[in-house]
Amino acid sequence: MADGPPVTVLVLADYGGPYRGSFIAAVQALGREAGERGWSLQCGFTPVARERPWLSALAADGIAFDFAPEGGRPALRSWLERKLDAIEGDIVVHTHFTSFDLPAAAATRERPGTSVIWHVHSFLPRRPALMAKAAVKFGRIGRGVAWIVCAGEGPARAVRRRGAPAGRVVVLMNGIETDRFRPIEPAERARARAELELPEDAPVLLHFGWDWEVKGGPLFAETLVRLRELGVGATGLSVGGGADAGAAAQRLVLDRILLAPEPAEDVRRFYAAADALLATSRDEGNPFSILEALSCGLPGIGTDVAGHRIADEPPRALRLAPADPARLAAVTRDALELHPAEREVVAHEASEWIAANRDVSRWAREMVALYERALPGRSPARAT
Repeated sequence: MADGPPVTVLVLADYGGPYRGSFIAAVQALGREAGERGWSLQCGFTPVARERPWLSALAADGIAFDFAPEGGRPALRSWLERKLDAIEGDIVVHTHFTSFDLPAAAATRERPGTSVIWHVHSFLPRRPALMAKAAVKFGRIGRGVAWIVCAGEGPARAVRRRGAPAGRVVVLMNGIETDRFRPIEPAERARARAELELPEDAPVLLHFGWDWEVKGGPLFAETLVRLRELGVGATGLSVGGGADAGAAAQRLVLDRILLAPEPAEDVRRFYAAADALLATSRDEGNPFSILEALSCGLPGIGTDVAGHRIADEPPRALRLAPADPARLAAVTRDALELHPAEREVVAHEASEWIAANRDVSRWAREMVALYERALPGRSPARAT
């Protein structure tokens, strides 16, 4: 970037997950990429993030962070205005997970040298009242932001349908730490199964069910039933499925078959214990889990929705099917019954593809390039 005023990237996120996960890893990657340009990066979170252990990872990287107050949009706007007043030079405000979107647009409307980027990670609600509000947000207020970055073509289509100016909507697929999700070794697999008290010889299917309905928990449970009808005695592991998963297990007679362990910082252990990932959402952004599974060398089996289509020519380990338990069960059975030698080739291909195409460092470079184009004095924002 050419010499000019100092640049600060302000990442605002309503993120309070108990574990670092791929989102905080992405923020750290942004910090490194911004630092290479001589910029600084700061973060602001809602109070739910207080005391989270991953804050120490940000501090270790020299990323300053602060917490917005309770009180809704007026309080968020006032807090943000004070924060912006304390920063010298040009500012890019990058918002995630909705809560900061409108306060950021309002706080920066009459502020020269400040640009706003909204980041849409998942699908948008379809209830009529919420769609009407979204049409005002994206169709009217969205005309004042530099970019609306969408983690997948599905969310991008959704915001365009709600009136977002097409020239400001950009699709940027998520990235992951591929070094962290390297292929699973046999010894690691055996250790993970022992720690989770899983059978050594039965197939284990992984599902992330932190929101049972949104993440397609009922469809996952029904798929386990259909697999048993096909003669595949698989154990289902719905991480974060909680009481909803327990109720489904009781209703479908899946006791000791559908398990719901609590989430953990060491998410790799769940991949190590599994034979395949099932992503059964009926609508989706661009979930990290499919990328992480493929990077670990696991088959990724998902519903055929836009967010699960990671490329025009994805690795063979990614298999999509309609949101139907019988069809998903058949695809899962085929993946599990692949000859071991062929399975090894397919797993290696998937891991290499993710490393080349979806590493978080590449994502951060592309994101910071959008920051540069949003800065004052640059060309007007236009999608490529």
